[in-house]
Amino acid sequence: MAAGLVTGELIAEYGIDTIIGSLGSFEEDFGMASDEYIQNYLDNKLYMHYLEEG
Repeated sequence: MAAGLVTGELIAEYGIDTIIGSLGSFEEDFGMASDEYIQNYLDNKLYMHYLEEG
């Protein structure tokens, strides 16, 4: 499920053509390591959850 959410976020942010046309490493294409991107994504979603509760 998490992979689908992160993939959806990448498509929303960069577009499907960028994802399909990727020829380099994740870091070359998106500016950070995949683990770092996923952690940032999860941290942001967790933080936003607390804002919605308030």
